[in-house]
Amino acid sequence: MNSGNLALLSNDSIKNTLLNMESLYKIMKDEEAHFRYDPET
Repeated sequence: MNSGNLALLSNDSIKNTLLNMESLYKIMKDEEAHFRYDPET
C-alpha cells in the first residue's frame, strides 16, 4: 500500500480489506503508545 500500487488491484474486496487492515493497525499502534505512556507517568 505504501508503494502506491494499490490501484493495480482490480478486486475491490481486497482493496477494502487492505485499507481496513491499515486503519486497524494504526488504531492498535495508538493504543499501544497510550498503554506504554501510562506506566511511565
